[in-house]
Amino acid sequence: MKNSTEIKDNKIKYKHNFDHILREYLVRDLRPYFSGGDAIELGCYHGDFTKQIAKYFNNIYAVDASITAINTLKNNASENNIDNIIYINQFFEDLELSVKVDHIFMVHSYEHVKNRKELLESLKNYLNDSGRLFIVVPNAYAASRQIAACMGIIDYNHAVTESEKVHGHYSTFSLDILNFELRQAGFNVIKNGGVMFKPLANYQFDLCLQHQIIDKEFIEGCYLLGNIYPELAASIYSICEL
Repeated sequence: MKNSTEIKDNKIKYKHNFDHILREYLVRDLRPYFSGGDAIELGCYHGDFTKQIAKYFNNIYAVDASITAINTLKNNASENNIDNIIYINQFFEDLELSVKVDHIFMVHSYEHVKNRKELLESLKNYLNDSGRLFIVVPNAYAASRQIAACMGIIDYNHAVTESEKVHGHYSTFSLDILNFELRQAGFNVIKNGGVMFKPLANYQFDLCLQHQIIDKEFIEGCYLLGNIYPELAASIYSICEL
C-alpha cells in the first residue's frame, strides 16, 4: 500500500471557488522566483495552478495518482490551448524521470504524503543545481482555523480533522515545522510567506462571494493583509534551493 494518498478518484470532491482565487494570488507571490526552463508539479488536481503557470515554462510534468485528475487536467488544458503539459499518472514515490528541471511544485499536496523526508530526498534527483522547490500547504494558524479551535470545532490548530483524514491529509503545518522538515532534508529555504488572510472557512468565502457580501476588493485586501501577517494566512509556502 502506498504511503501517499494524493487525492484518490473517490475522494476528489472538495473544491471551492476560494481555492481557485487563492491559486491566482499564489502565482503573484511565487512568480518572481520563476526562471523558465521545465517544471514538475506533484499533485495537479484539476489543474487550476497548472494552467496558471504553464505560460512561464517550456514543459510541465504534471504528476498525480488520480486518473480522474489527470483526465480533467487534459480536458482543461485542451480547452485553454495549453500544449506543453506532460501527463504522468503515478504515485510520487514511483516517479522515474530521466530529466532534471529548474522548478518542482507541490501545491497543497505535501500534506498528503506520509514519508515526506524520503520524498524530499528523491526530489533532489530531479532538480538542476540552480533549481528550486516550491512547497505550499494549508496553514495551521490561519485565522479561520484558530477561530474553529476556539469554538471547539477542531481540537487544536495543528490537529488533522476527520474530514482532512478522509481527504488523505497526514499533517497540518505551520511555517516552523515546514521549514524544519525542508532543512532536515538538506534544502536551503530562501523565501517563505503566507497567501491570503483567511477570516472565514472556504465554504463561507464561497457563500459570501455568491451572495455578493464580499467582492474582489475585499479579497485583494485579504491578500495584502496576508502579506503583513503571513502567520494568519490561508496557506503558507517555502521556496528552497539545494
